Amino acid sequence: MKTTLSDSQIEQANDLVTRQLIQEIDSDHWIVNSASSSGSYEVESADQSVHAYDLYCKCKGWQFKKGMKDCKHCEAVRIYQGINQNTKGSDYYSNENKSDYHYAKKKEIQAWIRKTKAEILKEEGKKKD
Repeated sequence: MKTTLSDSQIEQANDLVTRQLIQEIDSDHWIVNSASSSGSYEVESADQSVHAYDLYCKCKGWQFKKGMKDCKHCEAVRIYQGINQNTKGSDYYSNENKSDYHYAKKKEIQAWIRKTKAEILKEEGKKKD
């Protein structure tokens, strides 16, 4: 899904993931904790055969946005899902090496963000030609 978020909102979503503020409840529900307060936001999968969006958030930004519905909490969940698809089933992440897990996870997130930004810049370069 193409995002309608600003660069600043995407950076904030990346920060939510890097700071591990996302809790997966099940495959269709997440809690995204606020980076600036004690609050949290519930994000749920949406049925795309019925809706034009893939995720639904209970934050005010999502609820009151006109046009294509999106928010930094939904984007953070998309980033989180993309990263976790690459690590599920990995023996390294399921062992008891928890202190190394957080460091490795942060490095993996940073590498994924760099790769994604490079792909976006490459696509934008193609559009200008």
